[in-house]
This record gives sequence, C-alpha cells and structure tokens, in this order.
Amino acid sequence: MSYHKNNYLNIIRIVKKLIGLNSSKFAIEQLKTEIEKTQPLTEREWLLERLIELK
Repeated sequence: MSYHKNNYLNIIRIVKKLIGLNSSKFAIEQLKTEIEKTQPLTEREWLLERLIELK
C-alpha cells in the first residue's frame, strides 16, 4: 500500500512542477534529472515524453 501511495504522490508532485515549468533549457534538464532519479515512479516514460514536447 505504501508503494502505491508514494508512486502516486511522486506523479502528482512532478506533474505540478511540469505545469508550472518555464521553458528554459536549464529548468527542463533539471526536471528531467529529477524524473529519472525519482523512485517509485511508474509513469516515468510518459513524463519524459511530456518534457520532450516542451523543447
């Protein structure tokens, strides 16, 4: 149960950051690094695809 809670909280936290992200290369790379390192995160590929769309 804790795994699922942490996973969904991580997804929500990162989506909030993605919504408020300015489109500077530095900010995008910083969020990309955070997404790659965050555990657990089942929607990692989807979130990284959203970042690619911002570039």
